[in-house]
Amino acid sequence: IFPLLTIPYIARIIGPEGVGKLGLAQAVITYMIFFVDFGYNLTATRDISGCKNINERSVIFTSVILTKIALFCISLVMIQVLISFMPQYQSIANLLYIGTLQILGMAFFPVWLFQGMQKMGQLAIYNTVMKFFGTILIFLFVHNSSQIYVIMFIQSVTFPLISILTFILLYKNKMAYLTRVSFSDVKKNFFISFPVFVSSIFTSAYTTLNTLFLSFYMSSYYIGIFSSADKVRGIMQSCMSPVQQTIYPHVASKRTDATLLNKQIIMYGTRFICFAFVMSLSAFLLSKYIMLVLFGEEFLPSVNVFRILCWLPFVTSIAIVFGQWGLLNLDGQSLLGKIYGISGVLHLFYVFLFIRNWELMGLASAILITESLVSIVISHM
Repeated sequence: IFPLLTIPYIARIIGPEGVGKLGLAQAVITYMIFFVDFGYNLTATRDISGCKNINERSVIFTSVILTKIALFCISLVMIQVLISFMPQYQSIANLLYIGTLQILGMAFFPVWLFQGMQKMGQLAIYNTVMKFFGTILIFLFVHNSSQIYVIMFIQSVTFPLISILTFILLYKNKMAYLTRVSFSDVKKNFFISFPVFVSSIFTSAYTTLNTLFLSFYMSSYYIGIFSSADKVRGIMQSCMSPVQQTIYPHVASKRTDATLLNKQIIMYGTRFICFAFVMSLSAFLLSKYIMLVLFGEEFLPSVNVFRILCWLPFVTSIAIVFGQWGLLNLDGQSLLGKIYGISGVLHLFYVFLFIRNWELMGLASAILITESLVSIVISHM
């Protein structure tokens, strides 16, 4: 709900070009968050749900945190390389530096621990409170287009703050603690998550990286037009996240019994997919009104782009049910990784052709085609 309050305000202040710069910087940061997450939000959640005591949880907790710290350091180097060698990122260098706060926050944000223990309630409250204050700060301190860096800082600083509060909460409730772990413990968790990480990286080839691909062909203005449509798509899919995060631990807890697991997937999956379909259909029918209200007339070219992207929540809901809920809990990490990997490579074969020939509409179409292929293949596994 909070992005729905700030998006109309920000879009009208910084315009399509400013939205494009923010969108490009956020795409890089989001990709680095994928990298640092390393698939632990799924595998660590599953492993935590099967722990019998705090000692077992603490070994997983410490192993994951140590790995994420190392990955965070690598991500900083990767961002500096981008800024040093690619001109389109030099103009947004300060936005990227500020955005590293998001990566830092996510590295220390153990949402997977709370998901695995099915204790998301208080975490959701913290998250909501921080977003509320972030929204207030946007309205208080952002008044002209030159304050784009203030926007990025306010949006980024909440990430480490939430992580600090989360650590206080988990220590207070004795959910886990940092403990001495062996290198084999860290390596074990690393390789368990590696197939999921690979699938996330290749998935980003047709999600997060698309904005980066666009930056090779089009100006910040057009990136802003695409980003505005994609941002609303992101809001739609974020509405699915709480449902997915709540259901997944229940499904994962039945992974040792294939019959019960199938029943859980059918029961929850049918409702989840229907929910996503209704949301996508509603967005398609109201697309022009949605974009006008949220972004204003300057962003009208984004309506047709959004009419394509709005179907992604429905399409991806199928992959979530049959992939993350099904294959992953049946130890199908490797198969899932291969599906996403092949799809990501396939996407790279035609996405640049689509952008060159049909520009924004071509990019949106390429994304929908790839996501549809992924969902069709996974649902037949």
